[in-house]
Amino acid sequence: MGGHEELQPAGGHPSGYHGPRRGRKDAQSVTLCHVRRFLRIDCSDGSSALDRLEGAAAPLGPIDLALRPGAPADELILGAGPLGAASVPGANRLVLCGWSPCWEGFFVSTMGSAALPLRALRLDAIALRGRAARPAILTVHGPGPEARVTLEPVELAVAFAAARGGSGRAGTYAVLERLHHAAGSEPLRVLTTGPAAATTRSGAIGSAVARDGEIVLETWAGRGGMG
Repeated sequence: MGGHEELQPAGGHPSGYHGPRRGRKDAQSVTLCHVRRFLRIDCSDGSSALDRLEGAAAPLGPIDLALRPGAPADELILGAGPLGAASVPGANRLVLCGWSPCWEGFFVSTMGSAALPLRALRLDAIALRGRAARPAILTVHGPGPEARVTLEPVELAVAFAAARGGSGRAGTYAVLERLHHAAGSEPLRVLTTGPAAATTRSGAIGSAVARDGEIVLETWAGRGGMG
């Protein structure tokens, strides 16, 4: 595992994708910068560390990262591959992979458009492990080596209750509406579970895109019970 310093990919593209080379000879070749940055977070205490993997040790994407030798069995990876920032429909899906309580084994799920915030944080993946002592909101502030992680305990009954001034929906929607409304125009992407994740193995992870605090698009990662 490499050091913790900031990396600027050659060519300046945050995904490390350099695009097709010009010229007839190399018209079909693509150069990838094999350096990956991922933020490891221990949910039990909110501690974090930014790791850099490069060269032969660098995984191509989040699935490779999850299956790397010595990876913790209880780790949940949220990430995107080297083309995750490309302006191609479907390229910015967030990949979630790890141990599935439904399948009792490794599983992969995806969520539309949710990889874009990773690029804003200058990350290729976030690795979650451990369990908080009580339900909490985990927030990642700031990009790259400046990333700061906070854990804010919440009461589930309050979090899942319909938000005042919202749509009147409870559960996952209540959490999304409450947090986006509180953020206002501040850029924010929320991923949350709902009541099913607290009591069953079939919990999904929901997310939404909001403008000025109002949800305009919702996305889900429901397969595998990753919630």
